[in-house]
Amino acid sequence: MFWLRTSPRVMVSLGLDYASLQKINPSLVMTSISNFGQTGPYRDYKASDIVEYAMGGLMYISGAYDREPLKHAFNQAQFKSGTDGASATLIAMYHQRLSGEGQRVDISIQEAVATGLRDVVNNFTYTGAVRRRQPNHSGDLSRLRASSDGHLIPNPGIGAGLNWNVMVDFMGLPELGDEKFNTPSARLVNAEELGQILDDYFVKQNKYERFYAAHEKRFIFGVVQSPEEVMADPQFAARKYFVDIEHPTLGTLRYPGAPFEMSGTPWEARSPAPTLGQHNQEVITQRLGHTTEQLAQMRAMQII
Repeated sequence: MFWLRTSPRVMVSLGLDYASLQKINPSLVMTSISNFGQTGPYRDYKASDIVEYAMGGLMYISGAYDREPLKHAFNQAQFKSGTDGASATLIAMYHQRLSGEGQRVDISIQEAVATGLRDVVNNFTYTGAVRRRQPNHSGDLSRLRASSDGHLIPNPGIGAGLNWNVMVDFMGLPELGDEKFNTPSARLVNAEELGQILDDYFVKQNKYERFYAAHEKRFIFGVVQSPEEVMADPQFAARKYFVDIEHPTLGTLRYPGAPFEMSGTPWEARSPAPTLGQHNQEVITQRLGHTTEQLAQMRAMQII
């Protein structure tokens, strides 16, 4: 299996394109991830994550209603293409084991982003409706709301058939029992008024108190956690996600752990990051074959 993240032109220029490599190894699975795929008019275009996000269409529906489109944080387009590439490669490897035949896996980051538009594309295809960025008060209760100590996302699950009165009782807001809020369509018509009531309510609440109380009612609430709150999160603590590692000069440092647990071969943090030049002697003498005298000369000449 051969995995690469290069422009379509690179491997051809090196004589390492799939057609050439397949002649040497017919069972080769070669996965290529590029901005726009190996074919098409954009195949050689350069792009960054924000360009891929925009060209894939997902950026159009992201952001504030009355502002420009926004991209989600970090390299989400490339993360998505990586997971798609991993899935497709496993499929190709399975086929290889059954048949002995290799194949080319061609991943376009633009297409990986576009797969996130499933219902958006379906809505347009069947009704001609174009989804747009939503205003804060749009009848959607699952909106980011300010609390007294940060932010939370109150998702009561109304769309799943939850009785609205349960939500009214939970928040202790009898005004939400008015008929203008009783049905989803009524809440949409009166979305701005409803949103203001919810904003005024949640801004006075402690986010963790509401979070735990909501889950007792089986609501789908979430809290926005700062890095400090993430590191103190009881769920992370219970799973021993963060690990403490002793550094020879900096003392005890806390690191994120692995994003998985394996019952047979658990991961282990064995050492801290090396200090500058810590492994020079081992690498230069044992692995590169230089003598200790040559190592001393390199140090004297400030090469290392």
